[in-house]
Amino acid sequence: MVESIPHSIQRIAEQFGIHSFCLGGCRAYCHDCQIARKKSVEKQKRSKVFNIPGFGPDVSSKTFAAIGNPFRFETGKQVLKMAGYDLSADRSGKTSNGAVPVISKKGKADLRYALYQAAFEASTQNTCFMIYYTNKLRGRERQKGIRTKMRVKLASKLLIIAWTLMKKREVFDTKHLRE
Repeated sequence: MVESIPHSIQRIAEQFGIHSFCLGGCRAYCHDCQIARKKSVEKQKRSKVFNIPGFGPDVSSKTFAAIGNPFRFETGKQVLKMAGYDLSADRSGKTSNGAVPVISKKGKADLRYALYQAAFEASTQNTCFMIYYTNKLRGRERQKGIRTKMRVKLASKLLIIAWTLMKKREVFDTKHLRE
């Protein structure tokens, strides 16, 4: 370690994998430092995508891993189907009016669980999501299980928002919550 560089800067350099002597003002950066800088830029891009309220490191990594390349999906319905949030109804012996649609659960269960937890956190902690959630509940508060259904709906909306942000490489804005 170079003695002229303050200790706090040395710790930051070590955190990003940059040699402390490259921070000393040398013009020729070493190969390892260039790779570390590229990785930190990629990490910043990923963190911009996942600044959605309720998304922590666990939910972000599961969503990022499940979606992978966002351009392989053409529509939001395909993303919802991958997660198992697409609607299906058991119509055996019933008319189409009598069948109750439920989510198919044929997708990734761990992703659904993580997104539900993110929806729960967002609907209880973030003001914008609280307003959105209460607007969806308005007039239906007494129905059995409606809070869970609306959180599942919010979780699917969070997945679509994450997919859209990954595709457009944008930062989350509350305008994405509007219908």
